This record gives sequence, C-alpha cells and structure tokens, in this order.
Amino acid sequence: MAVVGYWETLAEAEKLVQSPLYAGVVQELWKEGDLNQFLPLVGINSPSVLYNRQDTYPTGTFLTYHEKITPTNNQTYGTQQEAVIKQLVMPKLEDKFMRDTFRNPNDMTAQMLKEMAQGMKWTMEDAHIYGNTTTNSKEYNGLHALIDSSMVINQGSGSTGDALSFMNVRKLFDSVKPKPDLFICTHEVARRLDAAGHLGITTGGTNTVYPGGISLGSLNPTNMGGRISSLLGVPLLRSDFLTQTETISGGDYSAKTGGATSSIFAIKFGHFMEGGLCMVAIADTIGPDFNKMEIIDPHPDYNAVEYRLLSYLCLALGSTKALGCIDGITDAEVVA
Repeated sequence: MAVVGYWETLAEAEKLVQSPLYAGVVQELWKEGDLNQFLPLVGINSPSVLYNRQDTYPTGTFLTYHEKITPTNNQTYGTQQEAVIKQLVMPKLEDKFMRDTFRNPNDMTAQMLKEMAQGMKWTMEDAHIYGNTTTNSKEYNGLHALIDSSMVINQGSGSTGDALSFMNVRKLFDSVKPKPDLFICTHEVARRLDAAGHLGITTGGTNTVYPGGISLGSLNPTNMGGRISSLLGVPLLRSDFLTQTETISGGDYSAKTGGATSSIFAIKFGHFMEGGLCMVAIADTIGPDFNKMEIIDPHPDYNAVEYRLLSYLCLALGSTKALGCIDGITDAEVVA
C-alpha cells in the first residue's frame, strides 16, 4: 500500500480535514416564459364570476316616406360564461427536532419555503396552459381548454404535425381582436423563427429561401443571427411551460405529451368584462407570487410545524376573440 507522505494512506489523512459546505442550494431547474407577469389580476370574494358574451347586434331598417316605424325585440346573447375559482395547495411539514438541530450552515426553514414558492409558481404556470376541468374537475381551464374552436388554426392534419407556416402566423395575428398583446411558443419553434429571420423562409417545400426574412420580427441588419423578440410587432415569449411533445388528433391538439408538436398562442390581455384574458383570484389570498401562507403550530399529530401555501384562482376569457392558436407545429424549418 502506497504511503502518502507522513500518513499510511490517503484515507488516514482525510480523517483530519473537512471540506466546507456552502449554505443554500444551487438552482439547477430553470423555467422561463411565465404568464403571471402579463395576466391582469381581478380580485373577487365569490366562488365564481358570471358574464355574458355578445351574440348578435341590433340592426337598423331603411324606410321610405311616411312609413310606419315598428320597434323590434329580437336581441339575444350567447351562452352565459362562468369562471370557477379552484384551490391550489402545497402543504409541507417541518420537524421541529430537525429544525433545531440541523442548523449549520443552512436555514432549513428558509430553504424549504423558497422551494415551495417555486413549486407553486410552476404548478400554476403549467395549469395556465394545460389545465382542463374535463380531465380533472379540480383544475381550472388553461389556454388549450379555454380557446374557442373557431380560433384554432391546424398546422397539421390527422395525427401528424407540420412545419409552421408564416401565412398562418399572419392569420393568427388577424384573428385576435383588436390586436394580440403577446405571442407565446416553445423554444424549439422560437429557434426556427430566429433562423427564418436570419435566412428567410423556405418555399415550395424545398430548402431554398427568399430574402426578406428580417421582416418576420424585430431583427435588423445589425443583429443578424440574433433572437426574434417579436412577430409582426407583437412581443414573442419563449416558454418552457409549453411542450414540444403535444399530440394532435383529427388535426386538433389532444394531449400535452405523447407527440412531437407544439402550439403558438396569440393573447389579448385585459379584464374579462373588457373582452381580455385575466386571472381571477379570491382577494384575501393574493399575496407574494399569488400565494397565501398558513402556519399550523403546534401540529396536532407531530412535533412539527405545517406550512401551507394556498391559491384560490382561475383564468377568465372574456371574448373568444382574445385567444387564438396554431397547433400541430413540428420542430422544422418555417415555411411561407
């Protein structure tokens, strides 16, 4: 056995040293593209909100001289809409014995609460897109469930997706009224848009390109090769909460995972009574990161403190025209 200087083995020498443990935990999990930074917040104190959408509008009548004027009574409204508040909860126990003895070098309570807040935020952001009361009645509806079928453009067909068509992006832009505030897509599709802005758009199903791709977004000749930050003058948000694994069936989005496609959403934000998309939440639960904290101390069953983060919230879509989508998009070169 080799001698390590004075000591017989390296293991013997290691008995006399200790590497320092730095406080905290290095963040390894990252997600960007959260919608909370854009969603207007409407506070209420009821289990839901009800609102009506315009269905028809009254029309005038042309008359000739001295013709009788007859009032009409044919005004109707669409199906009354309801946005129902749902409860999102994260309860965690902190053992008091561990809290009081495991104190160097970390503040265990602070680390736990930090991670809980991040977990609540990510759960909420996932629900903003993929929540569906049909598959889970305890959730609220996210973008895929809220959108009206008339506002969906199918890029693929059957169960097969296709490359994004920029003509469809223009159609999506025009469909949201009066104008979208935000486009949101996956990083994969955003990179394809970056390349199109740099190189141009493929035409005729070939690899040929034509000049003018810069007009896609905010790129200009001084930052060629950079990232597109807007489409048609509307900010583009790259989201880790949208997946490039969406499944389509009959051309329409059908599931978050299992496939190789994704969606682009165009959103008009605003109070639901102004026709926009917003978050509705119970007023006294609106705290930091939209969470309310409850502390149960002492805990009835354990020598522990229970921390609960709670959110009572849902999304409300005023007008169907405030939310549009292209689904069935593959990770492939953008076409005209």
